[in-house]
Amino acid sequence: AHVVAQQMMTKEFAVDAEFEETVSTVVAESESEVEEAMKFVQNYPLNEVELIISHKVSKIIINQGVLYVEELVKNGLLKEQEAGEFLEELDENWRHVDHCTHKGLGKKHDTTEEEEEDIVVEA
Repeated sequence: AHVVAQQMMTKEFAVDAEFEETVSTVVAESESEVEEAMKFVQNYPLNEVELIISHKVSKIIINQGVLYVEELVKNGLLKEQEAGEFLEELDENWRHVDHCTHKGLGKKHDTTEEEEEDIVVEA
């Protein structure tokens, strides 16, 4: 994500001399963050990093599903009762992902949920 953002920022703003220094600073900070994240992630086995990322992405997708169902109800395209059924299923999926996230991770050291989120955010 950082690499794509760096490329977009450079393409969109670096052509303007007014923003050139700012873009260079932001891209350098982004590159530093990527390097720091990579060092952090190397403390974990690759399969665990992949597992944490897949679970985080799953939760994001489920949350987007909830927001979408709520928007359909708000716009009158879905009845409350119908929405309830979808929301129950999404809630069940959330609980399943949440349960799976905390099982079977043989971390090199104990981590908090916040540290697990850092792996995803920074990577």
